[in-house]
Amino acid sequence: MGEKIGENKAELGPVAGFSNGSSEKHALLTDIAKKISALDNSVKLNILSLLVEAGSLSITDIAKKLDLNFSTAHKYLEQLEAAGLVKSKQVAENRLKRVFTIQNFAIELSPKSLFQKSSEASNGKGKPKFKLFDSNGQLVDFDEEKFAQKYIKRGMPRGTYLLALQEVLPQVYDGITLFELQRLFQQIVENKAENVRVTFKQIDDDTRHKRTFAHLFGIVHPEALQLHAAGDIFIKNLHEPKLLNFVQDLVGLSENGVDGHRATNAQEFFNQLLTIIEQSHDFTLGSQTLHNFSSVISRLSNINNKILEDFLDKLELKNGRVLIEIDSENPELISLLEKKQYKKIIPYVTYSNRKFLSKNKLSEFYIINCKKSCSFVEHAVIDSKWRGEKGVKRVGEVQEIVINLLKLASSSATKGEFFEKLKELVKLCVEFNKNAFELVLGTFYRKYPIYEASEKKSQSSWTYAVPHDFVYTVSLSNLGETAAKLHITNLEFTKFLNNLYNAYIKPKGKSGIRLSIKANNDATISERFKKLSKVQITEQKSDLSLPIICFKKMISNDVAKEKPKENEVWHVSS
Repeated sequence: MGEKIGENKAELGPVAGFSNGSSEKHALLTDIAKKISALDNSVKLNILSLLVEAGSLSITDIAKKLDLNFSTAHKYLEQLEAAGLVKSKQVAENRLKRVFTIQNFAIELSPKSLFQKSSEASNGKGKPKFKLFDSNGQLVDFDEEKFAQKYIKRGMPRGTYLLALQEVLPQVYDGITLFELQRLFQQIVENKAENVRVTFKQIDDDTRHKRTFAHLFGIVHPEALQLHAAGDIFIKNLHEPKLLNFVQDLVGLSENGVDGHRATNAQEFFNQLLTIIEQSHDFTLGSQTLHNFSSVISRLSNINNKILEDFLDKLELKNGRVLIEIDSENPELISLLEKKQYKKIIPYVTYSNRKFLSKNKLSEFYIINCKKSCSFVEHAVIDSKWRGEKGVKRVGEVQEIVINLLKLASSSATKGEFFEKLKELVKLCVEFNKNAFELVLGTFYRKYPIYEASEKKSQSSWTYAVPHDFVYTVSLSNLGETAAKLHITNLEFTKFLNNLYNAYIKPKGKSGIRLSIKANNDATISERFKKLSKVQITEQKSDLSLPIICFKKMISNDVAKEKPKENEVWHVSS
């Protein structure tokens, strides 16, 4: 290497004293200087090269391979670790020893790296960009560094990782699951590198340990995970027991208040509502619904546009979408929604109130036509007679299992065979949900603040959320396309689904798990199922109704001319 890079310390002095640039640039240059200083001879570069090729090695292994004495190898590895170039950990095999693995790093000296912020300098082009479903069932951007660390930190050679990733990328697509991506990656590496099988065994052992532990919720049934990976079903909310959506019944809040204190005016009511929304957010992954919003606020005292707008503005800043029920009794609310065009606040109306929306300027809203005994939870209609009128509308879905109808159809020669396979798979999914139900109850009571909103003993107890009442859903994807593929009439499908509902979904008595069945409306899951089923089908319309909740997207908000079928939901966007 010639002259040692770090010998002339004066060359690195200006970096240490740098004070005129941004703090980010200063931190970047300091880190580069630290790494360069640590690489002050060729032996250290040989150590790094050896770790790239071999993965994890002990000090003794490195000393033998590079013909170094133990103390020299130990000193160099300590310096490299201090600079963040390698990482060590203690492992126990025949004896306790310390092994080292290389860290991901890049040292670049150029005008770009010197004058751009650290984030701009390190964010190189060519990184894989696609969306995947994480273990919570959420569609997120692929984080390559996060994905890599799971393998690198357990000793996989980075060169092996990068080669395998390049082979995986042509097979990925928007909507792939994290579980499927991991399986593809492992298969490729296992075919290429026998010496990394121990790494996968460690990962599998960790995963099995976590999934058997109650706090991970998990639809943990092994058969459920196999069907999820194969694309027969898609399981939302694999990671922990949080609700996919949640209904807040505001009538109960207005009558009972929080902690026994009933609100006496609009400002106090909105403050209580924001508090409850914040607390509910702890156990809710997705949207929340404010049932009876418009009718309740129309009865509040001292309400005015300023108080209402201030509440909506604060609501818009909360995490996740909020659906609010509106009606013609509160034109001021409609005017505010039209004026502000909130992104996270989505109004919805019942069919009987849809006429006043026919000429509105809202960019997005829902219209529902449900039985009087039902409550609306974004994409679900929930029977409100589950346990009587007390405490039935403060509920949400804790789990949804989506069935890939197209795959069933592709493997079925006749309608009868398809219906028989679907019946057996629905029965299986109900059992998976029952397994989740048993796991979730204790975890929910232990981990989340399920509280009583009223503590006054003179009043009847008003428990705000009851985990026994949460909903476990079986949903069906690509209903219309499947019916078209197998030439199933709507009457045939509806009759079969009603029988299925009565046999396996409809609750018996007032105990047990609360199940629902619905049509799945997620376009990304639908496209994923199409790819896995290897079918090319144009979108088909379907007017399937009971007991399935159907959806229809409208591009015009002229909604006064048609009527949704019973238990149908219209999503209207301009």
